[in-house]
Order: sequence, then structure tokens, then C-alpha cells
Amino acid sequence: MANSERQSGDGRFAWPEFGGAVKVPAAMRRPGAAQAAQKEYEGGYDAGRAAGLAAATEEIKALKERLAASLRAVEQTRVKIDAEQQSRLTELTRAVCSKVLEVELTTDRHVFDAFVRAGIEHLEATAATVRVHVNPIDLRLFEPPLDGVVVEPDPAVPEGGCSIRTDERRVDYDPYGLLDQIFAELPRG
Repeated sequence: MANSERQSGDGRFAWPEFGGAVKVPAAMRRPGAAQAAQKEYEGGYDAGRAAGLAAATEEIKALKERLAASLRAVEQTRVKIDAEQQSRLTELTRAVCSKVLEVELTTDRHVFDAFVRAGIEHLEATAATVRVHVNPIDLRLFEPPLDGVVVEPDPAVPEGGCSIRTDERRVDYDPYGLLDQIFAELPRG
């Protein structure tokens, strides 16, 4: 026996920590009782350990499921934010393009010249038979008038656009409408 344990003659162990002898239960004084107690201890320990591991496994499973759900929520939020940002970027791009188009159409006569020339080529018309209808606001861009082209004010033509007409055919140019069409065809989200 260890130095800290001593057995007294009456079946008591004396533990110095308790200041005296402690009565050992009768079941512990039988032969083989220590081995049986050890087996019960080990069995209880193993059962407790198995129960603890099972409980921990269930808790880990629940935590994994919550983590997976959180990750799915984060991904859905990221996709939503990306779609919102993409939409905002598209609208910003459209606003910038519209502003650039407005500046070009109101300050540079060559833009209208290009529209008119492209329309004449498209109609395969001679300049003598071509009439160009423009919004009255845009008339100032055709001073002096183009050679051989009659420019007429037409409030039905959108600002910045023109309608090139011959007796047989007609071509309309609406740069803002074209811009709207281009941005309408862009994929969303």
C-alpha cells in the first residue's frame, strides 16, 4: 500500500487527508472486489465515453448543418449583391453613354453629317431627291445646309435624330432609341 494509505486491523483504511480511518463497505472487503470495482469503473467509463462521443457527434453534425446553411445564405447574399451592383453599373454606363451622345449630338455637326450620309447610302438615293427631317431644336446644326440636301423641321423626330426621306423610301435614325435598345438587350443579373 502507498504511504498515504494504511489499513487498520478492523477493516478501515486510514487516509491522512480525512484525519482518520474510513470504514470500507463490506462489498469491497470481499476477495476480488477490487477487480470487480475496477471492471465496473472501466465499464462505466467506456459507456460514459461512448455517450459523450455520440453527443459530441450529434452536436458537430448540427453545427455542420448550421454552418452549411450560413454559407448558403452568404452565397445567396453575395449573388444578390453582385446582381444589384451589376444593375447599378449598367445604369451608370447607360447614363454616361447618354451624356456623351448628348454632348456629341449638340456640339458636333459631323455626327449629323454622318447620319445623313449613311442614310443616303442606305437609301441609294441621289442628294437632289433627299429630304432630311430633324427636330426643330437641331436645325441650328445644319447651318449652313448640306450640299444638295433639304433640311426640314419636324417635331415628330426625336432630338438628336433624323429622318432621311426620298419619294420612295425612308430611314429613321434615333440615337437615343438605339441606345435604349442596346441596353434593353443586355443580360440582367
